[in-house]
Amino acid sequence: MQFLVSISNAACTVMSSQTRAALMTHFARIGNFADCAAKEGNQDRGVKLAGILAVAFLIDDLGHNIEIACMAYAIVTVLQLAFNV
Repeated sequence: MQFLVSISNAACTVMSSQTRAALMTHFARIGNFADCAAKEGNQDRGVKLAGILAVAFLIDDLGHNIEIACMAYAIVTVLQLAFNV
């Protein structure tokens, strides 16, 4: 199971980085690429924090049933991959 988690996390990280770089290059004006990168980094941290908080509230409900926990992880991973492409 840990192997699948590591593989899916690596794939999501690579896709997210590629998408982020392309969007920043597209939206940045001449001379403000660093500003766009800093703002995007802060937004990314905010989304990760929201995800951690959501998992903290759901962990009690999903922690007792391994099948539901695995299904929820798979759904969230597929959604993250879909939204990063």
